[in-house]
Amino acid sequence: MASFILVAVFTGCTSSEKKVEKAEENVADTKMELQDDQAKAAQAKAQDEFIKEWESYKMESEWTIRKNDSAIVILKATEKKNAQKKDAEYDKKIAMLEEKNEALKKKLTAYDRNKENWNNFKTEFSHDMNELGQAFKGLVTKSK
Repeated sequence: MASFILVAVFTGCTSSEKKVEKAEENVADTKMELQDDQAKAAQAKAQDEFIKEWESYKMESEWTIRKNDSAIVILKATEKKNAQKKDAEYDKKIAMLEEKNEALKKKLTAYDRNKENWNNFKTEFSHDMNELGQAFKGLVTKSK
């Protein structure tokens, strides 16, 4: 009986030390999991913000492109109205504007929503849109 109690005491002491060790490991694991979860939540939030920014930018750009399409139609109609003043250079400029506008449509559609190259895409696309806008203004001013 005494040996049984002695074994139980030694086993009990050893197992409580192991229990403390195991509990400390569990706490450490839980902290790591919490950090991982927080990092994943931050990444998901950043991705959501990126998608919202992208969708907003895309809608604005599509609206501008449609506005450009309308301006091209008006420029062509104005040209047809003034048929006696047919100007080949003016026709080329309208065709160039139409071509650039179509290229921007394709570029916007083809963008793969890659967050890593988003800033470069946005900067370059905005620059191209601004240049096209300036070309429209220049052509409209000359046609008046």
